[in-house]
Amino acid sequence: MYKLLIKSTFLFFYGNVCFGQAAQTDPGLNFPAVIFSVGNYQGKADEQSELYDGQEHINYEKTRGGSPYFGSTTWQLGSILYKGILFQNVPTKYDEVRQKVVIRSFDIQSQIELVSENVKSFTIGEHLFIHVKGAEQNGLKQGFYEQHLDGNMPVLSQTIKTVKEDVETFTTQVTSTRRIYSKTFYYVMADGTYHVITNERDLFRLFKERKKEVQKYLRNKRLRFKNEPVNMLKQAVLYFTQLTS
Repeated sequence: MYKLLIKSTFLFFYGNVCFGQAAQTDPGLNFPAVIFSVGNYQGKADEQSELYDGQEHINYEKTRGGSPYFGSTTWQLGSILYKGILFQNVPTKYDEVRQKVVIRSFDIQSQIELVSENVKSFTIGEHLFIHVKGAEQNGLKQGFYEQHLDGNMPVLSQTIKTVKEDVETFTTQVTSTRRIYSKTFYYVMADGTYHVITNERDLFRLFKERKKEVQKYLRNKRLRFKNEPVNMLKQAVLYFTQLTS
């Protein structure tokens, strides 16, 4: 069963009447709204729901080297802020090759790629993704980014995956294998602009005169960017914020 949140009004789905509750804020997406129960996900939601307006998602042929999706190929429960409506507990996948949010259709027989322009943010498990729209904003190109830390110096990452066909020849036999190649980019905001972080030097440059203090703190915690990039960035930013607050 999943839920959708909307600012006001009551919704009616065939076989399910939705009752409003007190206004509240979703802890993952920070969206104040009124909760309405949609009913059993398996075929009970109205086919005309705002969530079902994308195109059919086609599965990938068998690949090696990893999954084209975030986390795994299996469905994971998530929340999606779509057209100003927050849908909760929706079986979701995130296609990191096509950069598309995928859900199961109302009949459970097919998959739907949501219209990216209508997706403001979504979660998969405990992971929050935000959508940067339009032209480059504050150093970020259009697309979905995972938000690891909010505040004055947000920490984001974006994983881009590609599918390539590797051809190998053994004597007279030619074989081809489709492989997944993945690259993750990390970003930290400073002075109103997101900066790409490829190594520790890139990060420490943002801390200016407090650089040595942050370096010492990270050494004591034995945190290195190449080993734990997300944790290292979060700990560095949190400590820097503590020093400067």
